[in-house]
Amino acid sequence: MRPMNESTPDMVDQDTSVVPGGAAYLHDLERRLAPYFERDEPRQRAMAYLRGLQAVRDELRRDVLQHLGDPEAVLVLDETGFLKKGRHSAGVARQYSGTAGMVDNCQVGVFLGYASPLGHALLDRELSLPEEWTDDRERCQHAGIPADRHFATMPQTAHQILAWSHWRRRHQASAKHDHDKRRGAEVEALAA
Repeated sequence: MRPMNESTPDMVDQDTSVVPGGAAYLHDLERRLAPYFERDEPRQRAMAYLRGLQAVRDELRRDVLQHLGDPEAVLVLDETGFLKKGRHSAGVARQYSGTAGMVDNCQVGVFLGYASPLGHALLDRELSLPEEWTDDRERCQHAGIPADRHFATMPQTAHQILAWSHWRRRHQASAKHDHDKRRGAEVEALAA
């Protein structure tokens, strides 16, 4: 297991300054969260936790590409509705749910998956917030939704997930590299 403060070269790239989880984003987040902590130690522990989540995301990407990487792999975006009662859970509204096959009271999530002939994995997800939620800042605050979260259509949310995830630009090249390494090892084993 790698220590938390040790990084690999591909964990830092040009996107780290703009994507959630990137270095500049985490620095800005730490600045915004600082007023909520009276002492440095709890704030530092919270930030270490968030950096750990970033590392887990990066490790998931590496693991998926190592075990499922293939030149024929595709990214799969899908939205799924979760039927709900009441109106207090984040994003709950009367909206179309593919699960129910009709308009119903539900939450809707947008999901990013990776599928190849070797298998599939869930990579990322984001709750879709209807306008009635994003227009009601008090309701968002009570549900723990950040003040900077604005309305986005499901296609816009899917686009954001792709931009945040680093997968759009890197999965094909990495998948081909891992696929070629694996095939090379199989050829060497057969030749022996």
